[in-house]
Amino acid sequence: MEIAEISKYNLAFLRSFFQPLRFTIAVEAILEGSSHGAIWMDNLTHPTLVVLWDFADGIYIVSQEKDKKHLNGINSLFQQTIIPEVEKRDEVPLFVVYISPVFNENEIRSIFGPEWDVSKEKASFYEFPLVEFPSEKQLHELPPSLEGNLMDMDLFQDSSIQYIDVLREEIESDWDSIENFLTHSFGYYIRDLDRNSLASWVIVGKIAQSCAELGIKTVEQYQRQGLGQFAAQELIKYTLERELVPHWYCFQNNVLSANMVKN
Repeated sequence: MEIAEISKYNLAFLRSFFQPLRFTIAVEAILEGSSHGAIWMDNLTHPTLVVLWDFADGIYIVSQEKDKKHLNGINSLFQQTIIPEVEKRDEVPLFVVYISPVFNENEIRSIFGPEWDVSKEKASFYEFPLVEFPSEKQLHELPPSLEGNLMDMDLFQDSSIQYIDVLREEIESDWDSIENFLTHSFGYYIRDLDRNSLASWVIVGKIAQSCAELGIKTVEQYQRQGLGQFAAQELIKYTLERELVPHWYCFQNNVLSANMVKN
């Protein structure tokens, strides 16, 4: 089975087609055109299989006929297009695959090939209200050696800051460029002034239908200090001021991240 990439589509039809998936902010953002991505179909007029890639780690697959030919078509797409593109990047390849109907572990493994370590980790998804985080380490202000601010161009122009390249790469995977990110989205960072290093940051990776999907990272040596919670609180407040509904995404086994949003 061949799957062809498409550039023009019926927005209402694809919205309906992807409805079985629970995690749809990335899908909606790409369909709306506010985020970059690629879409493939098995048939341009009467599709039974649609695959969407958000150019980051999200792969969204909806199949109306769960059979071997669909698995073979998805496998070809991964092996010939998606995996080679991701392997050009500096970071270790990671995919989070959302499939409807759900494929079993062996079927998913067949998509990637035998050399891939297929994990059964499940993603979690949380929705506002997320303003208050119950935690013994919750910070109401930062220590004097740390500063927190909304991201701006001055931050990204200072190449001497440690981990700025990691942040830049994360943003460009969602927004294509820093300029596009600062025009259409926003983020919050905490910086260690003494070490001239980023300590933690939260960015809005996708915006669609008045919803904002937040992603967080805390550098290892700064973890377990409440910095991620502080950065998340600040960005969530700003998100609400912009009349957007914040959503939080993490793996279920990422206990520290999950606990930040559980009441």
